[in-house]
Amino acid sequence: GRPHQFVAHKLPAGTPQYNVTDDVANSWMSVDLGAGRSLVVDHYCWRSGFAGYGYLTLRTWRLEGSNDGRTWTTLKTHNNDESLKKENGSVAHWAVDGVSTAYRHFRVIQTGRNAEHADYLPTNGMELYGELLHD
Repeated sequence: GRPHQFVAHKLPAGTPQYNVTDDVANSWMSVDLGAGRSLVVDHYCWRSGFAGYGYLTLRTWRLEGSNDGRTWTTLKTHNNDESLKKENGSVAHWAVDGVSTAYRHFRVIQTGRNAEHADYLPTNGMELYGELLHD
């Protein structure tokens, strides 16, 4: 896939409907809200991707926030979370409790193997919800 697909809601016909990393431990995908924008996140949604050779559904990962894109703060941890079903395009959402800091960057980092016991991190996209701040 292409980076913009990570946050796209609707893609042109014929466009692959997923992004996937290489089969590497601690794979991650991130989004930068852009200069002058930050979000106090209170919920997020993950759309699972199908990479054509198995249901690579997330099971163990973290949602993290950053303001410089280098130093990350854990916002939510998932351990053997089966909210995402082993099917193409499975969607799940979670509350992110106790966050009062606004962040410009967000990432999902896979901290354990997926449902197919591999390190590929696939997605059809991520959505972030909360209070958007801007200059």
